[in-house]
Amino acid sequence: MSYRKYGPNGEQLRYRDPLVTNPPSIRDQDVEDEGEYIPMDTYSGFVNAFPADPNLHVNTSYSDAFISNTPATPSDQQNVPSINVIQHTPDIIGSSQLHPGQADINPGSEYFDDEEYYYGNLHGNPGGSSRGSNSSVDDVGDQSERPILQQTAKDNMSFVFNDDPMTMNVRKRDSEDGTDLEDGYIDQRGDDYQINTFLGRNGEMVDPYTQRFSPLQSNYSSPGEELLDVEEDLSGSGEHKDLGDYDETKTLDKSTNFQTLSTASSNNASGDGEEPERALPKRSATMMRKFKLWKGNFVFDSPISASLLRQYTSVSSEKVSNEFKFMRYQAVTCEPDQIEENNFTVRQLNYIVPRETELMIVITMYNEDHFLLGNTLKGVMDNIRHMVREKKSSTWGADAWKKIVVCVISDGRAKVNEKALALMSALGCFQDGFAKDEINDKKVKMHVYEHTTMMNITQVSDKGVQLESNANTVPVQLMFGLKEMNQQKINSHRWAFEGFAELLQPNVVTLLDAGTMPSKKAIYHLWREFRNPQVGGACGEIKADLGKNYRKLLNPLVASQNFEYKMSNILDKTTESDFGFITVLPGAFSAYRYEAVKGVPLQKYFYGEKVDEKKFNFFSSNMYLAEDRILCFEVVTKKGANWILKYCRSSSASTDVPERIPEFILQRRRWLNGSFFASVYSFVHFYRIWTSGHNIVRKLMLSIEFVYLFLNTILSWFSLSSFFLVFRILTMSIALTYHSVFNILCVVFYWLYGVCIVSTFILSLGNKPKTTEWFYLATCIFFAVLMAYMIFCSIWMSVKSFENILGQKVSFVGLLTEEAFRDLVISLGSTVCLYATSSIIYLQPWHMLTSFFQYILLTPSYVNVLNIYAFCNVHDLSWGTKGFAAKPLGKIQAKEDGTFKMEIPISSQEIQSNYDKYINILARGSDEDEDGGREIADEERKASYYAKVRSLVIIIWLLTNFGVCAAVMEYGGISDYLAMRNQPVTDTDNTAKGHERPVITEKATIYFTIILWIVALSAAIRFIGCSLYMLTRFFRKLRFR
Repeated sequence: MSYRKYGPNGEQLRYRDPLVTNPPSIRDQDVEDEGEYIPMDTYSGFVNAFPADPNLHVNTSYSDAFISNTPATPSDQQNVPSINVIQHTPDIIGSSQLHPGQADINPGSEYFDDEEYYYGNLHGNPGGSSRGSNSSVDDVGDQSERPILQQTAKDNMSFVFNDDPMTMNVRKRDSEDGTDLEDGYIDQRGDDYQINTFLGRNGEMVDPYTQRFSPLQSNYSSPGEELLDVEEDLSGSGEHKDLGDYDETKTLDKSTNFQTLSTASSNNASGDGEEPERALPKRSATMMRKFKLWKGNFVFDSPISASLLRQYTSVSSEKVSNEFKFMRYQAVTCEPDQIEENNFTVRQLNYIVPRETELMIVITMYNEDHFLLGNTLKGVMDNIRHMVREKKSSTWGADAWKKIVVCVISDGRAKVNEKALALMSALGCFQDGFAKDEINDKKVKMHVYEHTTMMNITQVSDKGVQLESNANTVPVQLMFGLKEMNQQKINSHRWAFEGFAELLQPNVVTLLDAGTMPSKKAIYHLWREFRNPQVGGACGEIKADLGKNYRKLLNPLVASQNFEYKMSNILDKTTESDFGFITVLPGAFSAYRYEAVKGVPLQKYFYGEKVDEKKFNFFSSNMYLAEDRILCFEVVTKKGANWILKYCRSSSASTDVPERIPEFILQRRRWLNGSFFASVYSFVHFYRIWTSGHNIVRKLMLSIEFVYLFLNTILSWFSLSSFFLVFRILTMSIALTYHSVFNILCVVFYWLYGVCIVSTFILSLGNKPKTTEWFYLATCIFFAVLMAYMIFCSIWMSVKSFENILGQKVSFVGLLTEEAFRDLVISLGSTVCLYATSSIIYLQPWHMLTSFFQYILLTPSYVNVLNIYAFCNVHDLSWGTKGFAAKPLGKIQAKEDGTFKMEIPISSQEIQSNYDKYINILARGSDEDEDGGREIADEERKASYYAKVRSLVIIIWLLTNFGVCAAVMEYGGISDYLAMRNQPVTDTDNTAKGHERPVITEKATIYFTIILWIVALSAAIRFIGCSLYMLTRFFRKLRFR
């Protein structure tokens, strides 16, 4: 007996049983008589309660992805959109509620032509063809597809896929007024898009949220619709594996069985006592489903967990759209620059009206935990909330979140942190159970998860990450890319720029490292710099994370880095911003105009990843340790363009800094080597400034800046010898003048200095800092004591000089003419006075009180230990654990028609169990720190080549620095001590009796003077630059106020 009927306009009608609770698509006022037929609206949960303009023209270029969401009128035929996914095998787990008289109800099957949909799906007749008059129903024997329907919502109800797949829980939304408690309206309305799920028995897309998850088994009696045999061997389809490398205690309990309503099936049999054909089987943790590749790619939209969806529905009084209800997974099998041609896409392009992306925020991570990732995401969400509340902006506003995409890229599946995955799962942008590492013999390069979350991170503390969803929640478009292999951070940026940015075409791309937390308005202020159409890149202030109540300042290493970061921003960044070229926009927190980096800049930026290893390009390999410097240079010197780089004082972000010496040394090794070779590259290609599109004034300013940078590089190269000479001249000067204990200390420190330098060279050539931490700690302590002694000598000599003035032995003008005193005043003025004055002008002087002394004491370690280790390991190009492979996830091998079978968790209970698993992982106590992994040895020939070049660099560096010392000092050692001991106290001509050679030569005095004046000149330039930056910023604020 058939219950299928059609309305006057050809629409299919469904029988309404009086004993069945009204489905959410039926309004109460639509039902007047019991047992009536009503228009079918099975998929109303897939539509947006805010339909698009009925007169809106659908972009035909996206006709294979978009469907009409306009309200249907009585005079119109129901438009039947489609999707390129089919199924022949029914689902063995039912979801229908069983009631008397309804067991034989089977919605009519309308089959769909794949070609017809992709080339002419805008026709108005259901099943009709734009190429002929025959309907799809007439070709039932040849077609095997059925579209998933999306129609206008009929009510304001929300429904959640139930814990039991056989039932559906319908409930009204909470009656919240949705008012913004923080004075601002937030548009929490999402959009719909065509989804890809598994297939129903008639080849149609199955809606996981529908009332009838699958029909009764008794309806599978039609030919070609036999049940899938539960004993069928499907080993070729691949089995479910967890995505992370977890042990059995961390995976979903596969022994858990979910009960179906077999009891209800027997109770709901017909009144004549007729038994059902057979009871429904129990389902296991996962079941086989049938899929079809979408344009050759595995794309799957999975429902989010029931508990997460319930939190979403309690936020908004409107119907939850597809972008909130589903998480999309794509197994990308190509390189980043081939994404578009291989038919991969992003959800922002799949909405009925594609979204324009103004800002793309890229967060790169490796093995950071949930605390570091949570801090970064919290800062990003705070910034999006601020942009949503911007009322005066023509770009931002209540729906600003729709113009922002947050892309998290993890470098390698093998080493991704388990709790970081748990955090992404808690936000709805990660699910386990369907990822594969090979599709049709193509290796998967990246697993891409997309979801618009309505969960915001409100607090990150030692207790964990706090998530919240309420009326003030700002939706965030999340994209999580999990790479199969660890290929370094530059490859993650390649996926961001050449892959996702090429699809989204954002105006501005912001780069962040996991662990960097931008302040609440940092990204917004950084974006505002691009209002100047000439700005191609910008950066904000990087601050050291000082912990709660600034407790990390108790660590001298953290305090010194805090001072270093502050002064770099106050003096260096401001000065370089005035010229228009900032040497490095830090990858931890910076932004680029996408138009500015396209083309040659990105090609040069990613060249380091594609260097042919067989050529063993030593220079390029080291240069690309600081690839962000290369990108900055390429943007400014882009041929025919006039892009400039700017620093934004109002934008700041905090980041974790090394708290132990080994980690600090390893970090600076990469920074020093990369920056040095990148600087050499920019000097060699300096001429390209004159082929750019800058005007003559800007070209001259950039030329002056490069001369200034070249002088700083020369000083850096000779810093080892310069510091030693300053130490030697200063300690010998006070020993010659005042004798006493200074004579002994001069020689003792001289020998200990030499021992530390030689030992550091030996250990740097053959040992890792982690294995010799005690030695580096002792060396740093010695250099700190040495610096304290040098400071004491300077103060002592200054005090004695002023005593001479007070005693009227020497006039003040006469004192200034004395070289020793004059040079001392210049050195103090170019350091302490400069730092203090510029910090006050910058309106941030507090680091002078909390961190200046620690930085001064550790300065010798910066110059000696860090430089020596960096040059001794110039052959070490390692970043992490490149080459580590994760355990396999399984393969997908599709048939000729593109269909395949795969085990997948799809019911609400399965998805909820998976979600709860990651919530528990996120909530449990912190694990012990995992080992960062071992470094993989290079090939023997390559290692030999790098070691040879390393030795050559060290020899050249040492010879040049030793040559300077030998030329200045002539001789040293015990003979100097004997000369000083035999010299009378009253003798001031710096010569010892019986010795023709002066202890402090005239060359030493000249060299000392030259070094001090160069340092003073560099400091003056930076001070002027800082002052000009603050004045320009002040007048700009007055202008735009």
